[in-house]
Amino acid sequence: MGRDAVTEQQLIDVVDGPVADFWSEETDGAIRLGVTTAHDWVTPDAGCSDPTAMWNEVAATVGFVPGPGKHLLLYVSSRATGCAYALGEVGAAPGSGGRMYVRNTGTSVIAHEFGHNFGLGHSSGRQCDAAVESDACRTVGYRDYYDVMGVSWAQLGSLNAPQAARLSLLPAARQQSLTVSGSPVTVTLAPVSGRTGTRALRLTDAEGSDYWLEYRPASGRDAWLGTAANRYGLDAGVLLRHGEGLPDTSVLLDATPAPAGDWNADHQAALPLGTAVPVSGGDFTVVVQGLGPAGAVVSITPAASVSPAAAVPVGRSPSGAPGGVMSGTGHEAAPEAASSPQFWAPEHRGTRALRDTGDLAPAGDSSTVGGFVVALTASALAGSALLVVRVLRRTARTR
Repeated sequence: MGRDAVTEQQLIDVVDGPVADFWSEETDGAIRLGVTTAHDWVTPDAGCSDPTAMWNEVAATVGFVPGPGKHLLLYVSSRATGCAYALGEVGAAPGSGGRMYVRNTGTSVIAHEFGHNFGLGHSSGRQCDAAVESDACRTVGYRDYYDVMGVSWAQLGSLNAPQAARLSLLPAARQQSLTVSGSPVTVTLAPVSGRTGTRALRLTDAEGSDYWLEYRPASGRDAWLGTAANRYGLDAGVLLRHGEGLPDTSVLLDATPAPAGDWNADHQAALPLGTAVPVSGGDFTVVVQGLGPAGAVVSITPAASVSPAAAVPVGRSPSGAPGGVMSGTGHEAAPEAASSPQFWAPEHRGTRALRDTGDLAPAGDSSTVGGFVVALTASALAGSALLVVRVLRRTARTR
């Protein structure tokens, strides 16, 4: 084993090109990335088994000083098979800065790790047995193929509503909120890929937990949904997500649920047209009335405005923030896979009804979990200094 064929310029071009373009577009220019310094291969004594020591050693070698808006990106040789596919620190805010490493130059995996530095956890998926929510569910890490913080593959869709809200990228004029005690409303959701109209609807249930509705048609950054590039057959339409804490700060719910035996092959999640969908055990009932290029017409009825006899009897998923050390194994092996561990191990198990690591698809793409949580200076990011280094692990060096 040893260094691979990736060049310094290849890595710079990906960061300065499509990765920078993605984050600039999704944040309306609030996040601007650019490589300021690059170094060729270095060989630290510390390895991926102690990423903090490896980052510290490489930083000292190349003169990187951590600080707000400063990122250290290491490219680790793809031949260093003892390393995770990628790993990043989870920052306190978009301007915190942070450190990461990757073993692939794919746009999605690098953009994903920057998302961790900016403060985001993963975009995962929850499937329940023939119900949108119930007590018989599994949560699969990264099983949101629409979003950069989910599975990393060839497509980078628009940043989803709960992730955008976590970065304060959904201004009040672009979202609407409704509580369980509110009155019924009918809202026209504008495409989430656009920058006008109501791009997200936040539903806050009786426990104070937030659900998010967004409209994702095959347009703008999501135009690939209407092409052969949509190899998993993902739905265009209105999507429902639950906003949670680390490690899964966004969880995609399946609004057309399949029986448990069919979960692995079920990638269709959009709300069906004209069908009443209960949310949070019936705290809300959502009906998509119409879909069009300009928007989706959605009606929401809170439980407070429905008589008890008319309420939809649906089980509520267990709730609560992740806690403790979670472990597990398994994620899809794919050439475009993305990843990033925190003090949770890859494909961590256990805080919902079931966290499952089942196969997502035979040719899928994936990532491991989180990063190391750090509390750095929280400030608005007007620009970002980035130091790129390629790393050859000493234990993998050839003679």
